[in-house]
Amino acid sequence: MRLSRLLRSAFAIGVFVLGLLAGTASAQLVPTAGPAGGALGVIAVADGAVLGTPGAALFRYDGDGWIARDDLPAERVLAQGSAVYVEAGGRLHRSTDSGETFTAGPLLPAGAHLLNLDGERLVAGAGAALLVSGDGGETWTPYTGETELTFNGTPFREALNNFRAAVLEGDVALATATAYVFDGVYRKDAADTTWTRVLAAERVGRVVRHGAALFAGAGDGVYVSTDGGEVWALTAVGSSTYNVPVELIAGDDALYALAEGVFYQWMGTAWAALPAFPSPYVSGIAAADRLVAGGPDAVYVLGDAGWEALPSYVASSPSVLYADGPVAIASTNDGGIHRTDDGGQTWEAAPVFVFGAAHADGDAVLAVTSEGFRRSADGGRTWTAAGTVPLPTRYATLRPSTLTGRGGVVYAGYFHVRGIPIEHGGQTIEHYGGVFRSTDGGASWVDVSAGIPATSLGPSPVLGLWAVGPRLFAVTLQGCITRLDGPWAPAACPSSGTTEVVEAGAGLWIAHAGGGLYRSTNAGGSWAPAVAGLPIPTDPDGVAAFWASTRLSGAEGALLAAVVGGVGRLYRYDGAAWAPTGATYPASLTWGRFAAGGGRLYGGARSRGVWTAPLGIVTAAAPEGTAAAVALVVAPNPAVGRAVATLTLAAPQTATVALYDALGRRVAVLNDGPLAAGAHAFALDAERLPAGLYVVRAVGGAGTVSVRMVVAR
Repeated sequence: MRLSRLLRSAFAIGVFVLGLLAGTASAQLVPTAGPAGGALGVIAVADGAVLGTPGAALFRYDGDGWIARDDLPAERVLAQGSAVYVEAGGRLHRSTDSGETFTAGPLLPAGAHLLNLDGERLVAGAGAALLVSGDGGETWTPYTGETELTFNGTPFREALNNFRAAVLEGDVALATATAYVFDGVYRKDAADTTWTRVLAAERVGRVVRHGAALFAGAGDGVYVSTDGGEVWALTAVGSSTYNVPVELIAGDDALYALAEGVFYQWMGTAWAALPAFPSPYVSGIAAADRLVAGGPDAVYVLGDAGWEALPSYVASSPSVLYADGPVAIASTNDGGIHRTDDGGQTWEAAPVFVFGAAHADGDAVLAVTSEGFRRSADGGRTWTAAGTVPLPTRYATLRPSTLTGRGGVVYAGYFHVRGIPIEHGGQTIEHYGGVFRSTDGGASWVDVSAGIPATSLGPSPVLGLWAVGPRLFAVTLQGCITRLDGPWAPAACPSSGTTEVVEAGAGLWIAHAGGGLYRSTNAGGSWAPAVAGLPIPTDPDGVAAFWASTRLSGAEGALLAAVVGGVGRLYRYDGAAWAPTGATYPASLTWGRFAAGGGRLYGGARSRGVWTAPLGIVTAAAPEGTAAAVALVVAPNPAVGRAVATLTLAAPQTATVALYDALGRRVAVLNDGPLAAGAHAFALDAERLPAGLYVVRAVGGAGTVSVRMVVAR
């Protein structure tokens, strides 16, 4: 099926295929039908299908609706004909049927990432090496070496890095890369030891082949070579200079360029502008018999009548602001406010663009837009201007960084840090923050910053702000503070990396950006680690290791935690420890903000929309003997000598366990094959490793889990 056929079927189908409709009884959190949109930053076109990824699941459209593969968290997608290659978790996954089915291929070489397909050969970059494979990634030929350069009249040699793309002529590679600070197109035979810079240009992006010619996109236009890369001629595309390289994409019979949001087509001797793209920016491009481009909320195909949108998909990254039974309100990272009245089967977008924070309490919604505060009294359907916060004149144009509230009272927190150049070089740092309160839905505001630690210009910037019961809790650059009725006062704070504060039962709970969970039973006066029962590693004092990430939800009196890292199950606090619930979800999901009410829980998943389940399911205990699908612990950590990585599996599966350095280069493979259910210990010899940060990553059928390991000396 060609893309032209996809255009015709797009308007006849228009369906996003869901695994389960909201409201269906299940022991799982299930995806709702929205909010629609989200940018697919990587797009590829296979025979009869469009594939894309927002950096999470792999999305595929073949005329019968979009399908999302949560078990394939794609990072890069390449396609040629019906062959599709996906990079996910350091492994190559291959398809011969345009992405309908995939088989797990070999691990990519250490530190390697896919760049492009040149005919049937795969091209990857790995630090200072360009890698080429002609057998689907089973074996790779490295192209390494230095190039000879001259700087200020002094010759020197430098290795290439930051490879962007390559075209191949037999054993000769022409690659766009950087040596020292010099971009360009570099040429090398596999047997040579030196790269030759054949095109010297600034901000060179990709090199592609079209017909018998080679094209390289740069900051001043597109360069063309008709003699295999020996001589290059500059062709102008729109204006003469760009801050980023002109992006090139070769289709079946046409070559396209993207420069500052405008598409062009090569007409043989010059570039011709194409119809204006209908979205504010382009997230990804691909081409076959037609040009395909992704925007912030849709994928478009350039047809005979102009750009036509394919049916909507759900790749948004929402935060759920409010929930009450079938009603939920969510904000998305692309500036939208969305509402559902039927448990997520349909979503309605609000006619307002959010430029920052938003808060909802029932039908009362307050949002920060480019024109200031806007408020809605009907759940986001209609909006009016809200009042102005009485900021000092110097900061009158500042927008709040966070909104919180409870019981009809809303609080706005401000964060401002700016470097100001000073005489004789350098700069001084300007800080300003504060908290303001509204009791009338944002119509008027009063300053409640008294007691916030001061800077030379005013209150300290507020990093986070939460309304918990009758109390406010905030994290500033000078530490944690709390407020009841009077001025702010210092508060005990387990960490400046606080991401969430929740009131549940008789205590307050804090989630730390690195994964620690802490509980206070004296209104924040003191905190103690509370991670017992969660499948995350802890140190000898019971403090969660900094790599484990959690999200909290005070769900109608039940405290729930979602652990990021391949666990795939919600946990509930039973008063003494955490225990698994019966609620599961794809282990690849990364959660944003949860909200619960009216017997339902809603959670926003990064690049996968809003998911939901009845509270009766998510708060019920899991069947006896339930264990996390996959858990990974490294101890001791930090490590000086020998360390052990322990991978625990709930079911037999094939798993790859590997060690990576801080640059993403694979240092060692600990396992690559089938493992039985249970615990598996893998030795790590830290004595042979340079001091620094490493990542142990396990990839298997139950998901992916990563643990950071510090090697100390």
